[in-house]
This record gives sequence, C-alpha cells and structure tokens, in this order.
Amino acid sequence: MIAELDSSTKNKPLKGDFTITGLHLNIFQPFIAQLEQLTGKINSFANISSTLTKPYITGKIKLIEGNMSGDIPTSLEKVPIAAAIEGESLKVNGDWHSGSNGYGTVTGIIAWSKELDVNLSMQTDKLPVIVAPYA
Repeated sequence: MIAELDSSTKNKPLKGDFTITGLHLNIFQPFIAQLEQLTGKINSFANISSTLTKPYITGKIKLIEGNMSGDIPTSLEKVPIAAAIEGESLKVNGDWHSGSNGYGTVTGIIAWSKELDVNLSMQTDKLPVIVAPYA
C-alpha cells in the first residue's frame, strides 16, 4: 500500500493505491463458527483519492476458487466473484456450483454513501438445500 496524506490542510487530501495478492480466505474461518470449510483467494487493486474523511476508491476485487461448507443450508463450490469499486459502491458479479448439478449466480450493487443499500439478484438451478434436522 502506498498513500500520501497532506495533514497540513483543513480538508486533508489523500491519494494512493493498494494491492492484495493471494489473500487466503481460510484465515477468516475461525471467526465464522458455522463453516467447516472456507477456502479461496482474494486478489485486489484499488486507487484512493479525495480526502481522508471522504475517500474515493476505484478498483477491483476478485475471489478465486472460493469454497464454503459446514452448518449452512448449501455448500458453495468453485466460487469466482468479481467486484468493481467505484467511489461509494461495489458492483458484484459471480457464480458458484453446489453438489453435482447445482449452480447459482449473483449480480448487483452494494452502496454505502449515506446508509448501507444492498441490491443483489441471485438465481439458482438444482441447488441442493439441506436443513437439519429434516435432512
């Protein structure tokens, strides 16, 4: 990460960029008790500009070969998700597999300019759902 901040002025201009390469998701598994498996890698790059109190971020985030399973209704396998950051919103586009024939997609926007606004669309086909104790 490289950043420049001018703290001598009132509005504190900010500029910089950051890169994340190969961040393994399994480091987050201890914080999510329901998951027995959490794997995959995150790659990201972004530019930061504007001011310290209202940064403007542009960039991309990619999840590669994500897998999640455990005490959740369905497993998510081979999950590639791409997200584009533009200012105060994130455009999401991805898909996943579950079981031998299950498939799903997700697209949409997450924004946070005033308050959190999540508008995601999911479509699935032949998704195996397991609900204990009925399974």
